[in-house]
Amino acid sequence: MTKGEIEQTQIDLEQAQSVLAENVASEYKNGGDQILEVILGSSDFDDLISRVFYIDKVSEAQAEAIEEVRTLQDQLVEQQQNEQEMIDDLQSRVDAAAENQESAQALVSSLSAEVRAQLEAEAAENAALAAGIQSAEDAEDENSLRDQTVENANDSHEEEADDQPATPSNPGNSGQDDENQDSGNQSGGGSSSVGGSALSIALGQIGMPYVYGGESVAEGGFDCSGLVYYAYTQLGYTSIPRTAGAQAAWVQQNGRWTTNISELQYGDLVFYSGHVAFYVGNGQVYGAWRKGRPAGYGGIYECGQPYGGGNV
Repeated sequence: MTKGEIEQTQIDLEQAQSVLAENVASEYKNGGDQILEVILGSSDFDDLISRVFYIDKVSEAQAEAIEEVRTLQDQLVEQQQNEQEMIDDLQSRVDAAAENQESAQALVSSLSAEVRAQLEAEAAENAALAAGIQSAEDAEDENSLRDQTVENANDSHEEEADDQPATPSNPGNSGQDDENQDSGNQSGGGSSSVGGSALSIALGQIGMPYVYGGESVAEGGFDCSGLVYYAYTQLGYTSIPRTAGAQAAWVQQNGRWTTNISELQYGDLVFYSGHVAFYVGNGQVYGAWRKGRPAGYGGIYECGQPYGGGNV
């Protein structure tokens, strides 16, 4: 039932009541005492309608008018009741929908919080486990490599002592022997003691942070080629270039170079694409790695496939 239909019924009822009122007024004027008694004896308008309906002087037209008023009144009441029922039903549905939405939102919020908390707990547990494993591995590798470094250094010093030339028996040949010794060092790419000495200097910076472009202690850290540059300049090799690629070319031009990883010696420089480190033996290298990882030891293949190495 639309609001327009209810309004139309209201209009029809008012018109029917107006017609009935005119008829009653006319009967009052022409009907004498009986009509007056009917009017005065009525308790209200409905009672008046009932009395007028049954008096003998009410015409058939008046009876129809009265019946129309009754019908319209009943129809209007029914329409209004139906409208109110529809309003109440719609309001109930709106309230129920709002309640369901609030319940659903509360459920989603609780689930999201629970899932988020679970994921955070799992992430923290995994991080702690990984950190523990890594710390244990690093400690084991560092101890092993430190022992190996000491052993290699001792071997290197022994070799240096063995390689020292004996005092010539013929003083006349001493100049020639010195010349041969210098020539041998130059053609052989230099003694392994150069790499060992440079590595010893670099090992003094173990644990220093990775700093891009860093090449001195004053800068608070080193990058990979910066640590090599620092170690060699401390030994007086001021001609060493600053970048990894240029350092590789420098070694090839001035010293011993190999592309066979198995031929690398203790203290040799190991070159990768965009990276350089010191070889310490047993498939391990030492150097400045990357941001967040300080100077230290690692596997020779951690930065990819080396393309060569050597020393001056």
